[in-house]
Amino acid sequence: MVKDSFARRLMRSLATLAIGISLIAGCAQSAPQNNAQPEPAAENTTAIAEQPVDPIATRDILPSWDQKSEAYQRLTSFVESVVDPTSDQYLPPEERIVTTDMDGTFLCEKAPTYFDQCFSLWHALHDPAYEAPADLKARSEAMIDEFYTGDITPEHGPELNYTLAEAYTGHEPEELASDVLRFAESVDVVGFSGMKYGESFYKPMLEVIDYLRANDFDVWVVSASERLVARPICVSYAGFAPDHVIGSDFIVRAANQDTADGLDYTLEQDEELLIGGGMVSETGSTNKPIAILNEIGCRPIIAFGNSSGDYAMLNYTVTNPDHEGIGFLVLCDDTAREYGDLVRAAKQEKEAEDSKWVTISMANDWSTIYGEGVERTQLASTHEEAVKLDAAA
Repeated sequence: MVKDSFARRLMRSLATLAIGISLIAGCAQSAPQNNAQPEPAAENTTAIAEQPVDPIATRDILPSWDQKSEAYQRLTSFVESVVDPTSDQYLPPEERIVTTDMDGTFLCEKAPTYFDQCFSLWHALHDPAYEAPADLKARSEAMIDEFYTGDITPEHGPELNYTLAEAYTGHEPEELASDVLRFAESVDVVGFSGMKYGESFYKPMLEVIDYLRANDFDVWVVSASERLVARPICVSYAGFAPDHVIGSDFIVRAANQDTADGLDYTLEQDEELLIGGGMVSETGSTNKPIAILNEIGCRPIIAFGNSSGDYAMLNYTVTNPDHEGIGFLVLCDDTAREYGDLVRAAKQEKEAEDSKWVTISMANDWSTIYGEGVERTQLASTHEEAVKLDAAA
């Protein structure tokens, strides 16, 4: 809903004389449960409205950050202005929308590639509970050397997505979620020691998500990864509600629907929804702001990303017409604790400067990436070399 920002600010400045007049309605977005606030007694309303609300202390909740860094300063000052009811940047909780990409933004994408692709190849080639059909196994084996180098060719990325959809055709989404969590809990991350895939979240970014939630921001995942793959790990490891995970979608059909259109078919009471093979859409690039419009209904005021596939979402946020927006771009520029790419990071830093986004440097802004006990080891150049490295370890 488009709001009259001038009128909204005017009413806030006259709050002590206009008690009982509601602010112009924001988007009808459900806030997290901890957003609910008891209404103060009428006689105390003026006093409360005049008192700034201190944001949750950052020293304890963002311990992995350099508090002198620009990214830290810009983030915390922005949050402080939004939660302070005496500030002209104040927003009520239901309008404090945040969107964040997943892989490379708060989850490792160098292990050695995106989580969904790591899972897809593991399921086809190494999952002890699954025997892949010969053609699916052959296609996965043809890509395995690229997987270990972390350099999957552009045409093979989408192929891995369709391979995963094919592997689960006719299966319930809950089965896929269970297998994703089994993989996350049990498989060691390639190229690192001391970490399972379910532990490969960037600790400083999980702190940011907790910090924003503690200050009544409504945080959503908007990822190009398949929603049915992203959802179980985001819910189980990062505390997101299932409906707050947006991603690319597999085709899903009723068990007995066959080729009938969904408009011409009625799900029976004893019938399940099954993965139908193939993709409906991929939530990347401009499809991210389109998904935000369709599924959230409000333009974000904060967004986090790490790649060109997130640039549209960052642009959509910083050009929010109703409230100042801020976009953050995570740079994988750490070559000691991560598989950083300094050439790419320098290029992105220039792009961020031109677009007025704030960069987050893994190397300079974070005291840790994955927490204690995790070390970068070595990426193999081939599957054969990887087997030898594993044996040597």
